[in-house]
Formats: sequence, structure tokens, C-alpha cells
Amino acid sequence: DDDDDDDDNAPEVTNSSSQETEPTSPGDLGSDNVDADAITTTTADDEANAPTDETANDNLTSATANISTSPSTDKDENDNDNDDDTTDEAVTSEDEDDEEEDDGPREKLLVDYASKLAGAQILEKSPSLKGASNLLTGDIDRYAIAPCQDKKLYVVVGLSEDILVKQIKLSNYERYSSHVREFQILASQEYPAPTAEYWADLGVYEAKSKSGEQAFELKEPAWARYLKFRFLSHYGKEHYCTVSQIKVHGSTMLQGFHEQWIESEKKGRELSGEEGEEEEEEEE
Repeated sequence: DDDDDDDDNAPEVTNSSSQETEPTSPGDLGSDNVDADAITTTTADDEANAPTDETANDNLTSATANISTSPSTDKDENDNDNDDDTTDEAVTSEDEDDEEEDDGPREKLLVDYASKLAGAQILEKSPSLKGASNLLTGDIDRYAIAPCQDKKLYVVVGLSEDILVKQIKLSNYERYSSHVREFQILASQEYPAPTAEYWADLGVYEAKSKSGEQAFELKEPAWARYLKFRFLSHYGKEHYCTVSQIKVHGSTMLQGFHEQWIESEKKGRELSGEEGEEEEEEEE
């Protein structure tokens, strides 16, 4: 029995000779030979179709020529674009010039001849007026202040030079104070003036009850080197009255003579035109 159990437990022995691969048949060898011939033929065809060295050199030369000519073509295109842009800019500038001619001369820049930067200064003021120099600085956060009950509030401004005064601007940006209502402007060529007669009365003007800057055209332009401002009345019931800034606009002596010459030339042309029309009517 033990021998039988050993036989049952013994591993099976595989016949190695039966599992060996059979030798390749003559038919298989024949198929391999056919494939080799096909590969050989294909390689021969590729060699026949492959470009020669001369052909490769020709292709390389043509490609190099194309590369060398392409930048010049791009350059010509860029030059043409630049020429077009230059032409457009010239046309645009001509159009702008035509528009300026149609609109007429541009507005002149207004110069403030009562500015401290232009050389103006405060020469005299009423004793109760404080901060009078702030009237010439242009700083909206500064102002001149005085009790409104003072009935003789005034300030004298020395302009930078003799000016043909045409416009006065009065500004007030302080909210919690009374504002000037009526004020008088006096002009003089000398200071101190020997008598009151040297002060020419340029008129009394009335400001509106609002904050900001207000412009006043003089009833008639006048030459002046010194201006006196008298504050006659005010708006509101606040204890203090304030003024932030005074501006003076006009023309210098040279500019004034030039403007007068232009005005006379204009009137002369108008008169000559009217005379020409009258002569034409008489001839008809």
C-alpha cells in the first residue's frame, strides 16, 4: 500500500521530446525567401527614386533664393504702408487746418494782471480787513475777511503794469460767511493819488448771491495802473464778510495799441466797402 501511495503522489513526467518544435518545412522557407525578395526590390526602387546630389543642390539654391528675396518684398510692402500712413496724416493735418480757418482765430489766453505771480501787490487796505494778500494768490482755500458792519471796507491793488482794464472777476468760496453784493471800482495812474480827483470812477457793480467766480465787464475799458475796490453792501446776516480772489483782465499798452490799430483798419475796410457799393448803385 505504501508503494501505491508513492506512485500516486509522484509528479507526472512530461515527454519533452513530444513538445519540441518541429523543424521548419520547405514551404515556410520558400515564403521567407519571397519576402526577402520583395524587400530587396522595394529598396532598389527607393534608391532609384531618391534625388541625386545635383538635384538636392538645385533645390537648396532655389530655397535660398526665395528666402533672400522675401525680406525685400516685405520691406517694399512696409514702405508702401508707411507712404499710405504719411499721406493720410498729411490729409488729416490739412483738414484740421481748414477747420481752424473756418472756426476763426482761437480765443486768447486771459492773463490775470492782479496776480502776485504777475507782480501785483496790495498797497493799501482798510484796518479791519485781514488777509488782504490772499486776494492775489489764487488759492481758493484762502480769503480776506472783515466784519460786515464796517462800512468803509476797501483795498488798493497795484497792477504789474499799465493795463487797459476790460474785465474784473470777483470770487468767494467761503460758505459760512456773508458775500459781497455791491462794490465800486476806481482807477488811477498814480499812487498815492494827490487828491480824490485822480481816482476815476469805473462804475458800481452788483454780484449775485452765490459761491464761486463772477465776471463783470467794464462799462467802458479804461487805462489803469492802480485799482481801488470799495465794498458797499453784502448778502446774508453772518458777522464776517469774505472775498477769496480778485482778477483783472485786459491788455497791455502794446497790445492795446495793436487792438486799436486792428479796429481802425476794420472800420476803414467797412467804409471803403460801403463807398464801393454806393458807386455801383450810381452806375446802375
